Amino acid sequence: MELLRDKLRCFCSENVCSDYHVNNTCLVDSNGYCFTSLNKDEIFHGCFPPEESGLMQCKGHILSQRPSTLCCNDKDFCNLHLEPNSTTFTEDTEANNYYYSYYLIFLCVIFFVIFIIVLYVSKRFSKSITRNGQKYKTKLKLINSLKSFEFSSSYCDEATTGEALSIFRVSRLADHIEFKSKLDSGSFSRTWLVSWRDQPFACRVYNKMEESLWKHETLIQKPLKNPDVVGLIAKDIGEDAVTGSSRFLLLTDFFQHGSLYHFLKFKEINTDLMVSLMHSIAHGMSYLHNEILGNPPKPSIVHYNIKSRNIFVSPCGTRCLIGDFSYACAYLNDCMITQPPTFANPNPESLRYRAPESLISCDYQNNEKSGKACDIYSLSLVFWEIVSRCKPSEADYSFVVPVHKLPYDEELLGQTPSHQKMYEIIYLKRNRPKLNYFSKSPIISKVNNIIKDSWHHQATSRLTILRILKNLESLQFVDDPVKNKIKDLIV
Repeated sequence: MELLRDKLRCFCSENVCSDYHVNNTCLVDSNGYCFTSLNKDEIFHGCFPPEESGLMQCKGHILSQRPSTLCCNDKDFCNLHLEPNSTTFTEDTEANNYYYSYYLIFLCVIFFVIFIIVLYVSKRFSKSITRNGQKYKTKLKLINSLKSFEFSSSYCDEATTGEALSIFRVSRLADHIEFKSKLDSGSFSRTWLVSWRDQPFACRVYNKMEESLWKHETLIQKPLKNPDVVGLIAKDIGEDAVTGSSRFLLLTDFFQHGSLYHFLKFKEINTDLMVSLMHSIAHGMSYLHNEILGNPPKPSIVHYNIKSRNIFVSPCGTRCLIGDFSYACAYLNDCMITQPPTFANPNPESLRYRAPESLISCDYQNNEKSGKACDIYSLSLVFWEIVSRCKPSEADYSFVVPVHKLPYDEELLGQTPSHQKMYEIIYLKRNRPKLNYFSKSPIISKVNNIIKDSWHHQATSRLTILRILKNLESLQFVDDPVKNKIKDLIV
């Protein structure tokens, strides 16, 4: 009996009690527990020895699990009065638990997707900032490289104007050149023939009022290195010996044949020379219009003043070089980086070559594509001047080459071009110069087609400079009867 006093008696179910129970009673030590368990609407009674009455056994009713178990040890058979809460562990509760689990998984997936999207957008944004920063640095490097100019002169032959290695480096070029004679006088500068070390050069001279134009041309012309573009050899600031005022100098190559205007005025050309001159001009414009990546990069240059007086004939007399960048604009990544100064009195002769859209609006300079279309229109008029002075190889001795005329001379009737007059002729009446229709020459016919497609009234309908180049290159394959006859004689 003393042994039973230290024991706790619990009610025990038939399928739970051990084989040694008596009257559905089980005995455990006083620190053990009696339990009542509910599992699928079945109630079980029994006892837990001290070593099995842990948290997971006697506090199972707190957790969302089955079976539900309640424990006690305050008196004998205390588990008879325990009633586990069956409503807490219904199928609905279990379904709700699954629902919350799925809901939690869904939230995790949503947050993961949002995290991936934010990470992707942030990387794209950082790359965009990096690209914009690189563009800005490239543009800034270009401008700084253009402004940091060291005076240098180059030995230039007819094939590489402004491209040869530097042979002198001085700070005052003006003290070492000798002015010989004035070659030409424009609206904003004078061109002189000068001598340096017994070599002839051309020097453009600007006065103090034209300093901004001098700086602009230097910025535009310095990075240009192409055999079909007039290269800048040096710049300097000198002093007029008579007046003592400052004069700003740009040194370039000297071309003994002068401009294309003077060359055509005194010389008749054949079809081979015509194609050669046109091809070199188109090649030079293609170089100007194309942006070239590098360190520093070469920006896209739109000339805005293409005319025969601004195109020079090389010493060999078979190709041309584009010069005079007074009106030119530079574009980098479709953004204008240099703009010419405002001209109070622009040259009226330049109005002959102005595109129709440039006569009604000044916004064309803000758009690189529109500016290139204006250059194409002006180029077509220069081509017209060249083809009008051409004597086809098929022509006989009686064929007379017309005298050289500037575009729209017949429409102007000797009058000086004005903005209003050219607006009426070019934009309102849509007149164009008369073409050289020599029916027996397939080359002349091809060139006429290029000209007509290049001076179209609608800017978007004009040929691109690359298409013009391709068409000119195809002229060598035109069926020329004279060339074929020569080939037959050689064979």
